[in-house]
Amino acid sequence: MDPAGMVTLLLYAYCVGVTSPRKIGAAYWDQVLFRFIMAGVFPDHTTIARFRAKHSKALARVLTDSLVLCQVAGLASVAVVALDGTKMRANAAKSATVGREAIGKQVDAMMKDAKATDAAEDKVFGKDQRGDEPPTNLRDPTKRRERLAAVKAKIAAAEAAEAAEAAAHATHLA
Repeated sequence: MDPAGMVTLLLYAYCVGVTSPRKIGAAYWDQVLFRFIMAGVFPDHTTIARFRAKHSKALARVLTDSLVLCQVAGLASVAVVALDGTKMRANAAKSATVGREAIGKQVDAMMKDAKATDAAEDKVFGKDQRGDEPPTNLRDPTKRRERLAAVKAKIAAAEAAEAAEAAAHATHLA
């Protein structure tokens, strides 16, 4: 797995508000930009979680530095903007702007939240499960032929019963 691609994937995912490794994995299939970032190589949720856990301090530093750089360059704002028409008093002074320390605290909180989300999902799904797997009785590919034969037999039996019922009904009408 390309480390630069994983860093880019995680930074982009965090910037668009996707912090769960499982949701990042799902977004890989739903959103073309996630696939583009990874050049078509699909990292599973375990790989994403392990990479984030192993490099969490470095990721936090890169994300903080990136946000500070974008803020200083005027490319982005790290403030939350909400428009709902409510009027309120607020401190709009230059001293109320967000600095590196505040951004670092927000990034640290986001990384802790991502780690907590991952732990909670691991409790629900287990470490090796994505959460969208088929039922356990349908997972074994070696038994597909047996399952298919059983389903075909069930359909054939239902059709035979239907045909027998129709014949009996036709006999009754005659």
